[in-house]
Amino acid sequence: MKNQKKTELKVGITIFFALLVLMLIIAWAKNISISAARTHFDIRFANASGLEVGDNVTVNGVRKGNVDNIRVNGESVIVTLAIESDIKIREDAKFYIGMLDLMGGKKVEIIQGNSGKELDYGKLHTGTYLMDISSAMASMGSLTEDVPKLISKINETLDGINSIVNNQEVRNNLVTSLNNLSTISQDLRILIQNNDKKIESLLTNTNDLVNNSNEFLKKNSKGIESSLQNIEGLLVKADTLISGVTELSNDTKSGENNLGKLLYDKELYKEIETTVKTLKELTTILNEQLKNEGVNVKAKIKLF
Repeated sequence: MKNQKKTELKVGITIFFALLVLMLIIAWAKNISISAARTHFDIRFANASGLEVGDNVTVNGVRKGNVDNIRVNGESVIVTLAIESDIKIREDAKFYIGMLDLMGGKKVEIIQGNSGKELDYGKLHTGTYLMDISSAMASMGSLTEDVPKLISKINETLDGINSIVNNQEVRNNLVTSLNNLSTISQDLRILIQNNDKKIESLLTNTNDLVNNSNEFLKKNSKGIESSLQNIEGLLVKADTLISGVTELSNDTKSGENNLGKLLYDKELYKEIETTVKTLKELTTILNEQLKNEGVNVKAKIKLF
């Protein structure tokens, strides 16, 4: 009985240590540390591309942690990284999901930056997904679906070109166009050869004109500058004159000057009209008296 209990105890201890060793092996394979303190922070990626919990996290190529958690957040993926606490990630560090090796597997690569400040581990940071061989092959697979369509369109284009080339009328027109182009080129060459002296003379005269213009501008730069200044002064005076005329017109319209009162003051207009009527009546009376007996003046003069 005692031997049976001893055997069971030995078996239990053996199983316990076997399980302990198995757990340690799994923890080592998954890069899980029990004793070392870890720093956790979140990175947003557009695509996890097969990344799994426990995959390696490397800092400048050195394994310093593992993926602690992965969760889907809308159209992106939030990956929680756990790295050794003695590693200080810089503020301008870059985060990438890449291929672990040619056999497959994924990892998160952290490329340290040049900033002197440490990363704020409480904020959500953004990483970049790097296309690996499997992703490239998948893209090639989608591309192969478009290849038959592309070949079909190329064949249609070639058929159209062949139909045009095989058309005798089109070929004749093309030959005619090439012959005409050759004739024009020959005529142009002959024209240039026959007038090369004139063309050279024209270029020389143009060069002389440019040189003379430059010399004229250099010699008369002060005079031209003075003329421009006089024109500028004249424009200023003209602007002043226009402002004065505008002010006079405004004063006239508002009736602030004599001309404005004469034109727009209704009371003054009535007085002038009355005066004119009176003068007209007086003139009429004088004319009648001059025609008849002369001017009759009735006056009472009192002396003292």
